[in-house]
Amino acid sequence: MGQWTIPLKVLQSKSHHIRYLTLYTSWPPGTIQSTQLRELRITSSVLEKHLYLVHSNPQLTILSFHMDGQGYRNVKSTIEVLSRLTELQLGGLRSHSADLEQLFKKNAALEKLTVINPRPLQFDGCQPLASFTWLAVETWGEENQSGQVNLIRRCPNLTTVTLVLKSGLLDPVSRTLREHCPRLERIQCTHRSFRASRHTDEAQDADLGTLIQATPRLLHFTCKAMKLTNVVCQALLRHAA
Repeated sequence: MGQWTIPLKVLQSKSHHIRYLTLYTSWPPGTIQSTQLRELRITSSVLEKHLYLVHSNPQLTILSFHMDGQGYRNVKSTIEVLSRLTELQLGGLRSHSADLEQLFKKNAALEKLTVINPRPLQFDGCQPLASFTWLAVETWGEENQSGQVNLIRRCPNLTTVTLVLKSGLLDPVSRTLREHCPRLERIQCTHRSFRASRHTDEAQDADLGTLIQATPRLLHFTCKAMKLTNVVCQALLRHAA
């Protein structure tokens, strides 16, 4: 608040013009009066103090929500007001699969989902997510592997997937992509997925080769690896033939 250069009265009187809002620090009550927000990026602790931002903007299409407070259930009823989301980003989520499944069901036009470092999620009862075309599941733990596979299995129209995977855990994901995502064109692996692995270079090559071959329609493949090997090159060249 000490860095503000816009007088509070001006912000209050002109805030109805705001369409895109990022709020990671709590502001005085009533500062933002917008009822035309399209995109909201916020933390759970701030949202708990500004629930009206969601209730006053049911037309939101993009929500980025990072968990830093007590829990999702404190804001669950507020977030479930939304039904027009096309993009959803969830960070540090401490909730249950059923909560997200309900949110997916209410937002039938949802196309892009990012889930970062969640608690273990299973998605056993999740209905098909035919509207999803873009999925990023960024987590390090083996305990999330089955939930990640279950989620991918329910997204038959994916064109882009971003994963954080360790060597040795790639095979079930690659197999699921191959069997359930026929439209996949872009695969991204982030955060040095393979550097911390105990597996040999040969095993890493085999894992990457399997992932690259998970779709016949691959146009883009991004991965941070130690080196570009002949095995990986050959796997990529098969898509250029």
